[in-house]
Amino acid sequence: MSIESLLRNGLLAVDGYEAELADKTHKQLSEMLKQNEIIKLSFNENPYGPSPKAIAAMQETVPQLHIYTDHEGVDLKNAIANKFCLKPQNVIYSNGADEMITMVCNTFLNEGEEAIIPIPTFGQYEVNVLLMNAQPILVKCCDNFEIDLERIKEKINDRTKLIFLCNPNNPTGLVVTKEQLDEFVSSLPDHVILVIDEAYIEYADHSQIANGIDYVRNNDRVIVIRTFSKIYGMAGARIGYAFASEEIIFHINRVRMPVNINWVGMEGAIASLDDDEHVAKIRKYTIREKQYLCNKFDEMGLAYIPSQTCFILVNVGRDSKEVMLDVAQHGIIIRPAHGWGYPNYARISLGNHEQNEKLVSAIGKALGKNIISKAI
Repeated sequence: MSIESLLRNGLLAVDGYEAELADKTHKQLSEMLKQNEIIKLSFNENPYGPSPKAIAAMQETVPQLHIYTDHEGVDLKNAIANKFCLKPQNVIYSNGADEMITMVCNTFLNEGEEAIIPIPTFGQYEVNVLLMNAQPILVKCCDNFEIDLERIKEKINDRTKLIFLCNPNNPTGLVVTKEQLDEFVSSLPDHVILVIDEAYIEYADHSQIANGIDYVRNNDRVIVIRTFSKIYGMAGARIGYAFASEEIIFHINRVRMPVNINWVGMEGAIASLDDDEHVAKIRKYTIREKQYLCNKFDEMGLAYIPSQTCFILVNVGRDSKEVMLDVAQHGIIIRPAHGWGYPNYARISLGNHEQNEKLVSAIGKALGKNIISKAI
């Protein structure tokens, strides 16, 4: 009997993770490209780093690494609950937002049930649905790249258990508005749970985007996933969290491993929540740099999707893998959008201003555009 015949149902539907050029570490890229400086604009990382308060808290915690962290994460849950005016019973944490997606699928999906996923979007929703031997129902976005909520509603049936919405969406950077989401949530049947991934919400225009916490406070069947990886600048610490009703959180907690986050990251996350000034600064810098890049793309005649995040999906006018290889010769890494079905597009994370100037120069050379990069 072969090993393959012993595998769990659903596993063979998922390819193992293989790092492409855009996924390599700075060290790996430096060795591969023989470049001393690597500007990695493929992972939507915060180029400004964590809050100084978070760094201090993590440094202070390092000598305690021989001790297991609190199995219930009481301090972290209390800090998150206090920050967002919820009860600790409405909060659960995870090893990054990725693990939270896995925990939600482990909690609710049975074999043969369905989860609706608008595309293009974050790939881990589909992967985790397949691992449960459930059926992902993929709904293509509208021609303007907006999530097609009406089409999603048409796909709901008796087998539907979960709907995933990334808001703002990755890789488009577009948002579902409060008006749109209010109507959508009110239309959902009782057997469907809406999972809203708000990894990038802190970057968005809050006068437009829906805030998933409002639905949790209303006790709707909604799970809101967030992370400390993006605007808080703690991607390497791997701390994610979610809000939901007390009953939903209780059941997700059944599948959470007892010690699933690290002590250093937890203390850094708590300290981050106490530094609104740092978050506001990162948001300000991001908006400034986004405008700078959009202006440069306009000068180059490149079409792009107006983003409310820390990245831009831009049409580079030819195969974006070729463009990626061209700019990589300058030590700059961007992400081709082939995996989302848009081979002429690239998703480009926002760097700091010096990095973005170098990006503009490299893209100009790759595309034969003569762009003068001026200081802002």
